[in-house]
Amino acid sequence: MPVRLNVRPMSQPALFIWKVATDGLVFPVILLISMVTAFIIAMRYHHFLIGKGFVKQQGTCYLCSRPAPTEYVKFYQNIGLLWMRRYQIVEGRLCKQCINGNFWKMTLITFFLGWYGVISCILTPFYLLNNIVRFILTIGMKKK
Repeated sequence: MPVRLNVRPMSQPALFIWKVATDGLVFPVILLISMVTAFIIAMRYHHFLIGKGFVKQQGTCYLCSRPAPTEYVKFYQNIGLLWMRRYQIVEGRLCKQCINGNFWKMTLITFFLGWYGVISCILTPFYLLNNIVRFILTIGMKKK
């Protein structure tokens, strides 16, 4: 007596994937997906490209509105409060003076007050590392 298998028909997405894989269209589909992904990443991180000098942009500081050489930075401040936390973010193209002031203020507050709390204890090292790396990347900026 032959064994009878219960085979259900494929769903539409599975059928499409099967056709793409069997018709030799895998490479073009992967290429299209990677191009769309690269475009999304470029749009998400265009400020990083501008800040690193790949795209030249001079302007005014977002905080003090002074015309000066600017650099994109994003500094985090965290204050742990046992069961909750308070945080602040400064983000934008800032001049050297504003970068220095915000780095020291936010990093020192995070270093001394950021450890008190469950989530804060986990996030504080990452916030400190981010602030230090972003500050180091702007050390070579000229003051105007």
